[in-house]
Amino acid sequence: MPGNTVSSPSDSDHEDNNSRDLSGLSRRQKRLKDWSHFLETEVSNSNLNNSEIRVQLTDTLKLYRNLIAKCWESESISRDDSASLTDLERQLEQLTEDARLLAR
Repeated sequence: MPGNTVSSPSDSDHEDNNSRDLSGLSRRQKRLKDWSHFLETEVSNSNLNNSEIRVQLTDTLKLYRNLIAKCWESESISRDDSASLTDLERQLEQLTEDARLLAR
């Protein structure tokens, strides 16, 4: 019928995927905040302040933050972006664990 518009299933699926992606991005942004807080408090207040781990953690956080910002601006997360975010998260987990062990 003229005047009636029905979205196709693919449009609806795409919108659902985007909203799931963006809610996942919110969780990642929270993790960014946690890692940044760790860097500011735990690493800055220990003997790790001038260490290579601090430099690596700072650089990796910057990459992670910039990629999250890019995804928010485009309002989507590509497969490559998702894989990069996951890889950066693994690196950040390892770096924070290394920092905790060295700070003891």
